[in-house]
Amino acid sequence: MRTLDRTCRIALLLASLLLPPGDLCAQSQPDVPPSNLYSQNKSSVVTILTFDANKAPLAQGSGFIVAPNRIVTNYHVIEGSSKVSVVFDDGTTVSVDSLAAGSREKDLAILPVATGTRLPLKLGNELDAKVGETVYAIGSPHGLSASLSNGLVSAFREEEGQFRIQVTGSISPGSSGGPLFNTHGQVIGITTERLKDGSFGFAIAATDIRHLLLVPPSTPVKLADMIAKRESPSVRPGKEGPAPGPKIESHSAALDSVQGLYDRHQYADAASSFKQLRADVRHSFDGELLLCKIQMTSGNSVRGACDAAIALRPDDGVAYGYKAMGELYLSHQAKAEELATRAVRLSPDTYTRTILAYVYYAEEKYSLVASEISDDQYNAAALTLLEGAALHLGDTEKYLRLETKLKSFGSSDDPWRNYRDGMNAVKQGKWVEAEEAFRKCDLVTGFMDPACAIALADIELTQGESYRAKKDINEAIGRYFRTNPLINEAILIHLVLGDKTRAMEIHTQFSEMPGRRPASECLYYYGTDQPARAYDHCVAVTSSDGKSFKAWSRAGYTALDLGRYQLALNDLARASTLFLAEDKALHTESDTMEILWGVLLANYVNGQKNDAKGMDDIIRKQYPKFSTISGLEKLPLVLSTQTRALIAKAIADLR
Repeated sequence: MRTLDRTCRIALLLASLLLPPGDLCAQSQPDVPPSNLYSQNKSSVVTILTFDANKAPLAQGSGFIVAPNRIVTNYHVIEGSSKVSVVFDDGTTVSVDSLAAGSREKDLAILPVATGTRLPLKLGNELDAKVGETVYAIGSPHGLSASLSNGLVSAFREEEGQFRIQVTGSISPGSSGGPLFNTHGQVIGITTERLKDGSFGFAIAATDIRHLLLVPPSTPVKLADMIAKRESPSVRPGKEGPAPGPKIESHSAALDSVQGLYDRHQYADAASSFKQLRADVRHSFDGELLLCKIQMTSGNSVRGACDAAIALRPDDGVAYGYKAMGELYLSHQAKAEELATRAVRLSPDTYTRTILAYVYYAEEKYSLVASEISDDQYNAAALTLLEGAALHLGDTEKYLRLETKLKSFGSSDDPWRNYRDGMNAVKQGKWVEAEEAFRKCDLVTGFMDPACAIALADIELTQGESYRAKKDINEAIGRYFRTNPLINEAILIHLVLGDKTRAMEIHTQFSEMPGRRPASECLYYYGTDQPARAYDHCVAVTSSDGKSFKAWSRAGYTALDLGRYQLALNDLARASTLFLAEDKALHTESDTMEILWGVLLANYVNGQKNDAKGMDDIIRKQYPKFSTISGLEKLPLVLSTQTRALIAKAIADLR
């Protein structure tokens, strides 16, 4: 083995001088004076009055125009009402008796309201805000319409399983549902008084509003009907899994009612209503099968109800199919394949074969998907599955043929077309366009591949929005089949955030998943301070993907932790050579810092302090904000405890 030759070192130093030190994110926008913020936005903020069926007043809240002819407010503001009056700043009042979309879980509701020429407020990114920054709210506290107040962002929290912005100053009655602005005049949240009393207020994230807006339009639900049926429309974005299969032929109207709740994706309400049924209905084959479906979709254990249905009709493949999907949601792929195979053997119909195809897809056995479903059918969900398998297999001809067929259905939400649009935007560095494409893809109902969610999290990591990436990837784990790429992304994000305990929990929880990839195992064991276990995986990656600078860089960092300094120098020399050969437009600041600091450390531990000092001077001059440990922590970099200690030692010695 030979050390990093001087020519390569000088080339790396010169190349680093040419790399742009700027952020990937857009330049910061100027602050808007509070008086201008108020005057520019107050006409789009409304007061909301709610009434019961006898026209008696119930409650008051706030809301704002979020899209043409759409007003957003808190769900709790309109819940239980039969009619709503929306009062604009100029006194115009519009009566509303229906809901366009809503989520009790998120505490969000969107009302269909004629907004005329008034403009929607501009949604911003809640995670661009920093603790200590000023925020403004416009609402109607205690009936005082269009009132401006200010405060500070005091924390970001998980409250009742939901992401919330904590702000100084309480949210008074009547202010719930109003906009929370940053200093640029962008809405980063919607205020709510639901969570806690005291001197702090809370706001729901703007991202949650975006999710609800992307739900395909449907017929508005009458508020009075919601009261009569004690139902929430709960039009929630998210994955509802594959086609629900054949309808259960209920032998009672009560069971049909629960089935109706299930069909509208109101799983919590369906589970609650099911418990109220007579015992003989609950324990019939149809009843147990319906409970199996409800438990499967909600992510709970499926063995009890599914096993009861199987015991009642052991030769019916449908129950085995439902149980297979439940096991798949719980990441028990081998068990799911066994059950789905049996379902096909007992009841070889389109539904059971589609279930088996989903299992193969989740197991990344893409070549087997087409053996169960063909591309001559007219089922969009099945064709999307085939399209994804073709894309993963690199079968461009089949992929394009399926894309054309889906277009012929008149569908505008082919997720894989959105995915391709997003990837093309990434290659051009158009981060906003890429994010929009991936979010649109991520919200297609019934789409079960986490590729778009993973790509979205990668963009958020690249832009330094690690907490936003964590939020989105955690939601994805709850909505998708837990594939290796999804679990690996979740582990990566928690390592970037320094939460090694959670990363280890996720790794242990899914340790039995087949096909764990050496690249993810290399990064995981390095990031959790287990270099001896990491290195073999890292070497395996360099053997299979020898042209990846990241593969050699991670091997080099792991060798540093093991004290194998000459080996580390060689690995990082190869990494730097590959890095310099690539188009620098493809490199992020994290990539650049990983290489520069890696080569610096490798030179330092091998006694080449002059070269290490030269690298340090370059970093301090061109990238001063990343010249310290605290600065590096702002990047989506995974650094082990030993690496951090070595960086600190080198800094103290070289400066």
